[in-house]
Amino acid sequence: VALGVVLALPLPAVAAGLAATPLWVGYPLAKRFTDWPQAVLGVAFNWGAMLGWVAVQGSVYLPVVAPLYAGCFFWTLHYDTIYAYQDHRDDVKAGIRSTALRLADQTPVYLRAFDACVIASLGASACAAGVGSEPLFWAGLVATYVHLEWQRRNINYSSPAECLRLFRSNREVGLLIFLAIALAKLSQRQQQDDAEPFGAKATNSALAKEERSWRQMTGYEMLGLVMETGDMNELKAILCR
Repeated sequence: VALGVVLALPLPAVAAGLAATPLWVGYPLAKRFTDWPQAVLGVAFNWGAMLGWVAVQGSVYLPVVAPLYAGCFFWTLHYDTIYAYQDHRDDVKAGIRSTALRLADQTPVYLRAFDACVIASLGASACAAGVGSEPLFWAGLVATYVHLEWQRRNINYSSPAECLRLFRSNREVGLLIFLAIALAKLSQRQQQDDAEPFGAKATNSALAKEERSWRQMTGYEMLGLVMETGDMNELKAILCR
C-alpha cells in the first residue's frame, strides 16, 4: 500500500520516497547493532516531511524542510524512547538494544533535551516558511512543549501500561503541531484579505453597478456607490451616460 501511494506521487517525490528504502530495511536490524535504534527510526520515519514537501513543491527547500525534519526526528526520539520502556526488561534478555537501556537513569534529562530541540527546530522551520510572526503558531508550539513536558514528568518507567498510555498521548502532540501551523496560515490569509485596499474591494461592486442604467438606480443606490468608492467621479460617470 505504501509503495502504491509513493508511486502515485509526482516523479521527484517518487525518487525521494524510494531513496528512503535502505533506511526502512535497516531499521529492524539496528536494534542488534546500536544503542540508538530510535535514532534510526527517526531518520527513516520522518522522511515523510521531506517527501511531502517535494510532492507539493517539486523540490526541497532546505531552510524549511531541514529544521522540520530535525524537529520530527527529535520528537521520535522522545516518544519511541518512552515506548521502548515497555519491553526494556525483555530486551535485555533477548540482546536487543535501545535508548531506554542506553540512557537508563539519565532518560529524563535526555527527554528534556529532545523536547527543547523539537521546539527550536519547528520554530526555525516556521520562521523560514513565513509564519514565524504569527502569535497563533507560537501559542500552539508552547502548548506542544507543555504537553511533552507533562509526559516527561508523569512517566512511570517501571509500568509498561503507563508508558504505553503516554506514548499514545503523542497523538495529541501531533494535533497541536498541526493546529499551530494551520491556524497560523489561516490567520495570515485573513490578514492579507483585510489588507487589500478598500478601493480595490469596491471596484468590482462599482463596475457591476455602472453596468446598470443610471435611470434604474435609486438615490440610495447612487449614494451607496459613492460611499463604497469614496469618489464622486464614479457617480458623475453614471450620470453622464
